[in-house]
Amino acid sequence: DGEPNAYPNSSSDSRSAARTVLRSITSSMAICSSVITLVENIVEADSDDSTFSLDHLSTLAEQASGRSIDLIIDIADEYASEHLEQIGEGTARNVYAISHDAVLKVAKDRNSVRQNAAEAKISKNAPSAPIARVIQRSRPKSVWIASQRAAPLSGADAFETASGQTWDSFEASIRAAVNGKKSAEPRSKLAQATWNLIYDHGLDLPDVIDIKHWGTLPDGSLVLFDYGEIE
Repeated sequence: DGEPNAYPNSSSDSRSAARTVLRSITSSMAICSSVITLVENIVEADSDDSTFSLDHLSTLAEQASGRSIDLIIDIADEYASEHLEQIGEGTARNVYAISHDAVLKVAKDRNSVRQNAAEAKISKNAPSAPIARVIQRSRPKSVWIASQRAAPLSGADAFETASGQTWDSFEASIRAAVNGKKSAEPRSKLAQATWNLIYDHGLDLPDVIDIKHWGTLPDGSLVLFDYGEIE
């Protein structure tokens, strides 16, 4: 916090100075030229800080392929923080608003990358599940994913309005199904679809029955938007 931007991109003088410093470091410390090229690409990124491009973010990740995962994470988060508004932060990921209907989730560490990868895989393999869909992900590693943007629910009343059932009954039916109680199997379509997610894809139960992980899409659909933790 409070430190100067490591990758200036809005001034030609700053870009020139950055190149000079980078070349000096290369000469004195023999840093790998591929890393220098990668950083210079960030220096040459859009001079308009309001412009964000998933294509450019993808290119940065591809160019960093084979480098330290920590370096790729730092580059992605730096680019996102310079171009987008951060709207959330969890233990595993930083979340940025791409638009009114899309968000960018950037992993914080190696374990968080696995969470992104899990969300991307589940989104692809469960097309009818009540989840926020992953639109795009970085390759070859899922350092970041772009997903549908869901507005978090304000509470149990909002859940009941969106789903037609109380949160308590929904949670109880999911817990009962997980515990193998046939007498209390999921009876609503939402509960059944959610149980299928847990059963088929190994979702972590505490994540699923945390109301803070549920929200509504712009069209009003109720979805689970934080579901990358798997057992």
